[in-house]
Amino acid sequence: MYQLTIDSAPAKLALNFEEVKKRLAAELSRYDGVVVTQETLADAKKLATELNQTAKAIDDRRKEEVAAASEPIKQFDAQMRELVTMCKDGRAKLLDQVKVFEDETRERVRELLIEYRDGQWEDQEVEPEFRKANIDSLAILSNITKAGNLTARAANEVIALVQADRALQDRTHMRIAQLESISYQAGLVTPLTRDHVAGILFADDDTYKAEVERIVQAEVERQKVAQQKLQEQLIKENRMAPPAGYKKPQVSKGE
Repeated sequence: MYQLTIDSAPAKLALNFEEVKKRLAAELSRYDGVVVTQETLADAKKLATELNQTAKAIDDRRKEEVAAASEPIKQFDAQMRELVTMCKDGRAKLLDQVKVFEDETRERVRELLIEYRDGQWEDQEVEPEFRKANIDSLAILSNITKAGNLTARAANEVIALVQADRALQDRTHMRIAQLESISYQAGLVTPLTRDHVAGILFADDDTYKAEVERIVQAEVERQKVAQQKLQEQLIKENRMAPPAGYKKPQVSKGE
């Protein structure tokens, strides 16, 4: 903080106000309540002219003295404003540089996060379909060390995000693998596939379980209907078939 040294003294403007006021009042009092006549007309006009000249002289002097007394104040005000402007301009330039540095640092953090996350995806064998870890919220200034490396906290958060991707992958594979056994246990001839559960594959466990049960039941009913129709068709075809050993009679030509 800069120490401002200001030598301030109130402006001193002394005026023989009472003396001039008294003389002026005495001069004007001569005409208080007086009706101007032919005899006093010339004096009245003369006094009016003198009063106008006096008023102008007083007003001009007032302006001169006020301007002279105000000059140091105006100069002081201008100087102080200039110092304020210098501070504000300097601050703006510094903040611009700070923003550039912080933006570049955040971008560097983001690059480090992406590199680390991609490495974790490979290490944990996360398939492309399940690579969903979003590191954008971790691209902050506090996640980089002075040496330019990711902080341990940031690295651990990335690991946790990738582990969540791997957990989703494992759960999804398990769900698909279980479809066959669930289907056969329910009596389906043809087991359900991923296409049957694509819309709920990533739902929570309760929702997924309930929907799979509904789909299986619907497939069981559909299979029953299909089997019944097939059986009816076979019965119909058997009824229309000729008896065993039946030979179609031969017709001789000319008969």
